[in-house]
Amino acid sequence: NLGYVIFLQPGKINTDIAAPDGIKRTVLARSSEKSWTQSQNIQLTPNIGVPYDKSTEKSEALAVLAEGKFKSAFDKNPAETESDAEDGLATTTHISQARQSGKIFVAGTSYITSNQLIDENCSEPVALFVRNAVDYMNGNADLCSMRTKGVSFQTIDKTTGAYARFVEYFCMFGLALLIIGAGLFVWRKRTIRRRKIHSVYNPNDSREITK
Repeated sequence: NLGYVIFLQPGKINTDIAAPDGIKRTVLARSSEKSWTQSQNIQLTPNIGVPYDKSTEKSEALAVLAEGKFKSAFDKNPAETESDAEDGLATTTHISQARQSGKIFVAGTSYITSNQLIDENCSEPVALFVRNAVDYMNGNADLCSMRTKGVSFQTIDKTTGAYARFVEYFCMFGLALLIIGAGLFVWRKRTIRRRKIHSVYNPNDSREITK
């Protein structure tokens, strides 16, 4: 529920590879549809240049959360030696897969934790984003919704000039015309209703003035 979360000097996170069995992967933050990646001649200021090929523009994952029982990156305990096996000790402390579910948070930049983006009071959206990630991984997911309550908002999409003028004139004149039309409609309905009542219950009363 956060808008305008700033990622400084981010790198994309490859999510094309399928997640291992039993692992839930959630993309928490994405770049815009008009973003692109660079591997050479990197410009740290995006306003300096734009990609020559518009087909390279693509939304990329910038922050990903993985949850589940992760497998060990090692085939055996690195602390165990070959002499242990030769001595006939069959026990091992190596755990090939976690017994409990864990969480791993990956971001494409470390600047989201720096004072360049996080203010002293930690009130910026990126600060709330980082605090929510930490709380969620610590099992305090309820704090996330409480922290962002009242600060979430929907950004206004950019519109064309013609559509903006239409909305402007509609607000200036269209609403007034709608109110006038509604008033005339109600007045007409009431007039017809009075005539129907008069024609049914007192059609010969000359005191009734009709127009």
